[in-house]
Order: sequence, then structure tokens, then C-alpha cells
Amino acid sequence: MKWWEKTVEYLFVIQSALTGKLNLSPLDGTHELAGDLIASENSKFILIEFKCDYSSISTEKDKFEDGTYETAKLKLERCDDHHFIVYGKESNELPGQLILFVQTYFSGNEVSLKNIYSSGKEIDSFHIYLKEYLRFKKIPATASGGGRSLSFAMVAAVDSETGQASSISLDEYFLSLSLRPTINKSMTLSM
Repeated sequence: MKWWEKTVEYLFVIQSALTGKLNLSPLDGTHELAGDLIASENSKFILIEFKCDYSSISTEKDKFEDGTYETAKLKLERCDDHHFIVYGKESNELPGQLILFVQTYFSGNEVSLKNIYSSGKEIDSFHIYLKEYLRFKKIPATASGGGRSLSFAMVAAVDSETGQASSISLDEYFLSLSLRPTINKSMTLSM
């Protein structure tokens, strides 16, 4: 059986959408400094990095400034219960079926896929963690500007229960710790 990181990501999105009311905001390009996906349920946020398989997890260390991964781990592993790595593995019981596994990002604690949203952080705590986490990350050569702040366009989030899509400016979300993100009703789309 062969699969890729995107296979894991798509399977996660499909399985998450079936579980209930939540918002999924995939990240791309320089915005992926934070991770592959920010998800929320009941105003609590989680951060997810997708990997093809367990052996791919070690490549995360390459995303940090030289020598800073261990420092970041020491500083953040006690508060990473909302930051996850999701990876795939072929089922032993049902060959040819891909199953997802989840572990916390730095501490490596195994977490049930069904329970990841219960450990989400309130927006203020999520911001504090994210700001600290980004301090250690490498800035890609393609990124413009001179800092670790990220400039975002509009990102769509889809509510799996109502089918509504909303656009949220993540520029405000990442750059302004004192403001709470809001969804402007004029930006809400009905599906």
C-alpha cells in the first residue's frame, strides 16, 4: 500500500467533517510555518501538522533554526496538548486500509483522533503558544519581510454541520494578540 502526506490530510479532513460541528482552516506556503491546519470547535483551537507516516515525523526538526528544536521542545512540550502530528499507518487487521494516528507535537504523547478537539486552547492561550512556537522556526527564503509574523489573505472555514463557509482574516489572527478574530456576516457564504 502506498500513500502520501496529502492522503493523510484528506482522510483527516473527511473523518473530522463527519464527527460534528467544527471549522477547518488549511494553511499553505509561508503560512505553513505554523502548521498544515488550524481547526476549532466551540471556540477552542488546535494546530496540526500532517506526516505521511511515523518515520516522517523526524523531518519536523529541519523546520527549526539551527540548534533550536531542542530548546523549543524544552520550552513547549509541557503545553503542547493542542498541537498535533497526524500520520498514517496501514492497518494490521485490514490490509489495504489506512488508519490515522495522532501524537502531540513536542511531547509525543499518543492521542485518540476522537479526542483531539477536547484539548483545544482558548484563543488567547493559542496565540501565546503560537507566537512562542514561531520564534524558533526557520523563515523560508521565499518569505518576504524581515520577521516571523505572517501576512495572510482570507482563509475559508467550513462548518460541517450547517455547510456554511466563512472567511476569516488570519493576518489579524496572527499579528494582533490583543484582538479576537471575528467573522463579518457579510463574508459568510451559504452552501
